[in-house]
Amino acid sequence: MHGGSIPSGTSILLLGNIHKVAQTKKRGPEAQMRWAVVTPSYSLDLERCQLLCRSMDAFLAGPWHHYIIVDPVDLPLFLPLAGPRRTIINKKDVLPKGFHFGGKIPLIRLGRWWWSLRHGPVFGWQMQQYVKMLMAGLLEEEAMAFFDSDVFFLRPFDIGTFAKGHKVRFNPSVHVFLWENADVASSMRIVGVEPTPDKTAFWGQEQIVTWHRQTVLDMLDYITKLQGKPWHEAIGRKLNFAEYHLYGTYVLYVQKNNPHLFDDELLYCKSLWTRDQAVGVDVREFCLTLAPHQSAVCIQSSLGADIATITSIVDEAIAAK
Repeated sequence: MHGGSIPSGTSILLLGNIHKVAQTKKRGPEAQMRWAVVTPSYSLDLERCQLLCRSMDAFLAGPWHHYIIVDPVDLPLFLPLAGPRRTIINKKDVLPKGFHFGGKIPLIRLGRWWWSLRHGPVFGWQMQQYVKMLMAGLLEEEAMAFFDSDVFFLRPFDIGTFAKGHKVRFNPSVHVFLWENADVASSMRIVGVEPTPDKTAFWGQEQIVTWHRQTVLDMLDYITKLQGKPWHEAIGRKLNFAEYHLYGTYVLYVQKNNPHLFDDELLYCKSLWTRDQAVGVDVREFCLTLAPHQSAVCIQSSLGADIATITSIVDEAIAAK
């Protein structure tokens, strides 16, 4: 997978150099837009990822295939989740050549790191973002959707909601006050935009993020030309950047009028993201009071919400389907 692609209509289970391929019928150009759902995960989020998969299988309609990317040490834990619509990918097969897994850093969540001579050390929180962008060059689906492991569905949802013909939804949530945020400022500069008070900083509030894959490839090519080196080397040594800021800033300030996107400000995933938001919140009530257009919930895993409670909520939703 270092330089190749995942063929359309193919499910590939990657274990180092062992490929298990199951061919399925390809879709013609007139077919509904195909979606790659991408989830970087790891061992501490296994239970949550299992819930995500179960809820997707129960509620998510439309032409999608789910790709879960994990470190080599976590492959045995995640392999049971593989199936006709789900592929488990060894992260090493996604990364540029020369990367080595450095192992775990004790007592730090996402405390894992990779390294290469060209990129230096890349830590867990950086790697999650890095891998999402790398996947754009390895897939053939037109569109990408990112579901973190702590997302789960409670109602039927058609992934085609995120498309209009062959246009992909862009959620243009912006905030003026974030222009000085280190991740935002660095992301802006990577694509050649100077962060100044007169600019709004892209900040996606939606926890189901959607990308037009060719737009991502165009952005990465633009970064490579602008920075004078391969984009993954230009970004690899930076501690402060964010993949969604990069994409949003590129679309809003560099491209300005992308014909492959349409604006959709609805938040389809109800999210509990910070400890301040979580104070005094009853998890069950939070999950069961969705807006009419919402079908999914994200409860940030670091908040420590009881996984048994979340499991029972998902179980009940599936049983009532």
